Amino acid sequence: MSVLRRSTGHDDAARAEALSEALRTIARFCDQAAQGDLEARLQRLAGEDELPEVADARHGLNRLMDLTDAFIRESTGSLAAAGSGRYHRRFLRRGMRGAFRRGAEIIDNARLDIRRGAETLDEATRHRLELADEFETVVMSMSEHVAAASTELSASAGSLAESTRATVVAAEQSAGAIRSLSESSVQIEQVVQLINSVAAQTRLLALNATIEAARAGDAGRGFAIVANEVKQLADATARATAEISSQVAGIRDQTGEVVTAMETVMTSMHDVESMVDGINVAAEGKAGPSGTKDGLSQMAEALQAAAGRFLTVLRR
Repeated sequence: MSVLRRSTGHDDAARAEALSEALRTIARFCDQAAQGDLEARLQRLAGEDELPEVADARHGLNRLMDLTDAFIRESTGSLAAAGSGRYHRRFLRRGMRGAFRRGAEIIDNARLDIRRGAETLDEATRHRLELADEFETVVMSMSEHVAAASTELSASAGSLAESTRATVVAAEQSAGAIRSLSESSVQIEQVVQLINSVAAQTRLLALNATIEAARAGDAGRGFAIVANEVKQLADATARATAEISSQVAGIRDQTGEVVTAMETVMTSMHDVESMVDGINVAAEGKAGPSGTKDGLSQMAEALQAAAGRFLTVLRR
């Protein structure tokens, strides 16, 4: 009887020691897992034959580590694939339950959201690049048209300026000639007045000669004929000078109007010349305080440069 009690006491002590050793092994295993080693697994523990619960604990812990390791591996693989643009990599949820399965579903849904976001971003990038290409085409075409128009405008303005200056010179010369004609008409009128005065005196002399011839009778008949012819010549001269005076007055009035019109034309041509110079300056540009020019050509170049900088940023 005493031998049996000693044997039973010995067995209890052995089981207690085996259980203590198993618990120490499990504690080391859990600490190793807490350090991030998820590949370690519990081997057969002491006391499993005497204590089936120890074997159940080992199997349960190993199963937990299998699930945890699989969850971490699948999470890492799925997210790494999504991060590199391989969105087909699904989270394998086979054998996972509870929180593991819910976590797997969340990660898988996140993968799909990342995929949709990436597709939206790709579409936005393509659209942005298409807009950049269209913008470049429009801006470059517009700036080229502006530069070409500036060149044509500058050439046309230069040609028009030369024509305007030539017209002004011709108008000034014509006005000078007309003024000379007006001055000559004044001199002609003075000569006509002198002729008129001579004709009047001639008529008076012819009248006196006719009177003297009448007094002389037959002796003065020939002289009377001559006096009459002289009177007729004086009358014709008077009529001619009157006509000339009328024409000269008309010429003087007309030349005055023409001179006034020519002066108006010259004023208008000077205004046109100023406007043409302004157009030329606008086309070619004038130097500002900083030495740069602000003409259409320079504006077109600045537009191209600004558009180039904008497109560089837009295409990044």
